Amino acid sequence: MEYKQILRFPTSCCALAQLSIQDDHPIEYIEREVNKIKKETEKKWNPNNRDGGERAIFVITSPWEIDLEKNLTELGFEKIYEFSRRNGYPKGILKMWIISW
Repeated sequence: MEYKQILRFPTSCCALAQLSIQDDHPIEYIEREVNKIKKETEKKWNPNNRDGGERAIFVITSPWEIDLEKNLTELGFEKIYEFSRRNGYPKGILKMWIISW
């Protein structure tokens, strides 16, 4: 089965990135992406080069992403924060998950 690509978004802190993961991504697919990013941290980075090498990754889950939450927990992500969805969206709580090494 073909899954939508997991996207990585840089933040203003070059050691932190966000991953866009969906509820239907299998745990093996998520783990492969996380391990790819971890492997990049072995490279020596020039401060002018911000392409990869992050030391921490965060993911935001929506209220219905139960399978994703289970997979993130199993892979070692920790839930660190909960907050309400944006005004205009159906009510619910978003969760922020992080892993670092």
